Parts: sequence; C-alpha cells; structure tokens
Amino acid sequence: MGWFTSSTTADKPSDAQQSSAAGPTDHLKAPTYDPEVDRAAADSLPPLRPFSPTSSAQPPPEREPEPQPRIPPPAGPDEAPAPADPNYLTNLAVKREISDAALENCADIEYALQQCYDNGSFWHRMVTGCSEESSRWHRCVKNNKTALAEFGYAYPGNTELQNFKIKMTADKYARELEEKKAKEEVDAAKKDNA
Repeated sequence: MGWFTSSTTADKPSDAQQSSAAGPTDHLKAPTYDPEVDRAAADSLPPLRPFSPTSSAQPPPEREPEPQPRIPPPAGPDEAPAPADPNYLTNLAVKREISDAALENCADIEYALQQCYDNGSFWHRMVTGCSEESSRWHRCVKNNKTALAEFGYAYPGNTELQNFKIKMTADKYARELEEKKAKEEVDAAKKDNA
C-alpha cells in the first residue's frame, strides 16, 4: 500500500458508488409534479373549521369620551399654566413632538456646531471636539424640552396656534436662560482675574 492506487481500481467505481452517485446536472432538472402524491398529502391534513367572526367576537364595551381640558396659551414664562393632566408626558407621540420642537428651536445653534465640525480649525475639531458649541447645543435642547413640557406643548386640547405660541415662548425662555448663564460665566471669570 502506497500513496498511489493502481489505475485499474480508481477508474472503475464500485456498484454502490454507481447507484448512489448523482449526475453532474441533476440539480438543474425541473422538479416533477405528481398530483396523486400532492392530493394524498393534502388529504392527510386535518379539516379546516369555518371562520365566523360573530360567534366568538364580542362587541367592545362602550366608553364615554373623556373631556379634554382646554389650556390657554401662556402669555410668558412666568404666567405659563401647568397642564391639567400630569400623565400627558408619558405618551411617546407627545414626547416626540416636544423633542422635534426643541430641535427646531435650536436649529441655528446646531448649524454653528456643524460648521465647527466641518470648517473649524484643527484644534477645535480634533482636540476640543467643538466642546463649546456642543455643550451650548445640548443646553439649548434640554432647556427647550423642559420649557415646552412645562408650558403644555402638544397637549391634546391645543390648537396649532396655541402650540406655535408655546413654542415661541419656550424658545425665548431658553434663550434668556442661556444668556443668563453666559453672563454668570463672564462675571465668574472677572472675579477670578481680579
């Protein structure tokens, strides 16, 4: 016995190999359809029950619609009314609307952040990561979300005009908070230098 077998045994396949070996193109042949085999398989399945929606389904119980409180738009950040329903913020659609409105209010700050990332100096982009602009944008979004939620933005009874007024008031309020924080930082820096 060596590494090579004789040419007489390698050229002739055994009878078992001949019967089980598939041809090289057997996988390309179209499948055959035998209606008798398929009918027998279908007859072995359990019979289907007819569907009747009235037999098992019961009509839903009638509920009275809940009254929607009407909230007037706030005149300013100090006169903003709290929403009558404290659970309205658990609705995901309301949260999404508040987030979208906060992002709209902070679009100019987000643009400045993007400009820093795109066109800022190497130092700003790579070393500081535009941290000043980024923190300013995050503060703006956070303050706007808080103000919008407190003023009742996207409350179920609000009209589009009320939501618009609330959105503008929240933006003004958030900008005032940002200016106040910037002024405090300048005052703190002056005290440190003096």
